Amino acid sequence: MKIAINFFFLAIFSGMPGNASGSEHLTSKKVSGIVVDQDSHPLAGALLEVSRAGTFNWTAPVRANAKGEFVMALSRGKHLVTATVPGYASTGSLVEVHPDRAPGVLRLVMSKGGVALKGKVFDPRNTLVSTGEVWVQNIGSFNPSQIFHTRVKDGTYSFSLAAGGYRIFWRYPGLRVSRDSVMLDNPTTKDLCTPAQAHPAGPRVLNWIRNQAVPLRNVDANGDFSDLKPFGDMIGSAKIVGLGEASPSHPSSSRAVRSP
Repeated sequence: MKIAINFFFLAIFSGMPGNASGSEHLTSKKVSGIVVDQDSHPLAGALLEVSRAGTFNWTAPVRANAKGEFVMALSRGKHLVTATVPGYASTGSLVEVHPDRAPGVLRLVMSKGGVALKGKVFDPRNTLVSTGEVWVQNIGSFNPSQIFHTRVKDGTYSFSLAAGGYRIFWRYPGLRVSRDSVMLDNPTTKDLCTPAQAHPAGPRVLNWIRNQAVPLRNVDANGDFSDLKPFGDMIGSAKIVGLGEASPSHPSSSRAVRSP
């Protein structure tokens, strides 16, 4: 019996190392912005950290001036910008620099307060890592302002975030992205332990997948459904079918469906 396989990727990791060409790094543009509080008052001295999305390429941190304004030079592509100010919850944005149009003015709004999230990062041998990145994403939100990141420094990381639930993603050179989740109500210490990597699949396994998989041609609700026929064959005469993804991004993505 053939298996229908589809793959979903978190947009933040779509630009993995090696995907960017050298010409992208040679094309940079100035991106300006302002950091303010919820009453639109400028936040002087806000620290802005920037990394190229999906890589370990960081730019030098930038400080906002007395008016909360800042200017940074960013290369072509997507970048994660995180602003931090003592006493405020971090805020962030995903910025895309296009070679054929000027970037807009970035406005980062910060709210007072924040719950501390910190911890250590370990490799599969339970050894502190010396470098890497940690991202957190507000559960149920794909708003770029709800994605935050920081560098691992001397094996530790820290955030100041609004209360709520977050997914945590972390990685360092040579290992894949790992993930976990945390609910923040009070200051929390959460160590991140990278699981051991499974051995790469051999030719026999890869050939089996190629022979058994049925690619989905599109996910358009108004498109051709003929590629779902193997799925219908698997269901057969069943009246109730459980559907879901392996790593759901929303509780409604796993459900039981009664077939007509």
